[in-house]
Amino acid sequence: EVKCVIFKTNQNEMIDALYGVPSVVKMHPAVIFNHGTGVRMRGYSKAVAEGHMNVKDFVIALAKKGYVALAPIRTFEQSRAQKRAYGTSGSTKAWQNVIEGGLRVVDSGADFLRSQPEVANDKIGIIGFSEGGLISLWSAIARKDFSAVVLMSPASIKKARKWNLRNAARESKVAKISSPVFLTMGNRDNKPIRKQVTTRFIPNMESLSKNLKYKIDYPGGHKWFWKVRKHYWKDIIRFLDQELK
Repeated sequence: EVKCVIFKTNQNEMIDALYGVPSVVKMHPAVIFNHGTGVRMRGYSKAVAEGHMNVKDFVIALAKKGYVALAPIRTFEQSRAQKRAYGTSGSTKAWQNVIEGGLRVVDSGADFLRSQPEVANDKIGIIGFSEGGLISLWSAIARKDFSAVVLMSPASIKKARKWNLRNAARESKVAKISSPVFLTMGNRDNKPIRKQVTTRFIPNMESLSKNLKYKIDYPGGHKWFWKVRKHYWKDIIRFLDQELK
């Protein structure tokens, strides 16, 4: 079952989200799914119509595997500058507002999940793709209560400055991560992402003996992850099952 829900951030922003619940009635582990820039810019329906990621597919795929899934649609109160923040476009301030807003959404999404009777409060994970992956990474740096973190090709977003991937991958930042992490990336993924992941994030996580698993040679580019594909999804579910069940 997938339905639409609304929750509020600590700045009173109203967030629409897709919410999926497994068919078996009991308490389940839960996962927050954070979409990429295309959905934020276009909104859910327009993104689907234009062939971008269909967030609902990921919610359904998680629910089928026994997870309560919350997928916030981050189109809240965007300025024109934020809506134009795409790829290398947009100002530094707009990009910083995008990431900071995403962090607020994750915080409030976690509170929402913990208020639901079907959610096991001590078993909440987070998955993020691209922009949502970068938000998920910063959430893992800031919070200690996620039992699993999946980063699907986390965006580099150079213009986000203090919130970009290069900064998040620094040793001083990854030292704050306590959650188990699984990283996915395509063998033809965006070069800035591959550079930061392979030269900073993975080496720094490993040098600090963090709980990191990764596969960075899936057969595709960045947009390949717009769809739920068995090539990588089985690996994500295996990781979630190990950490959340």
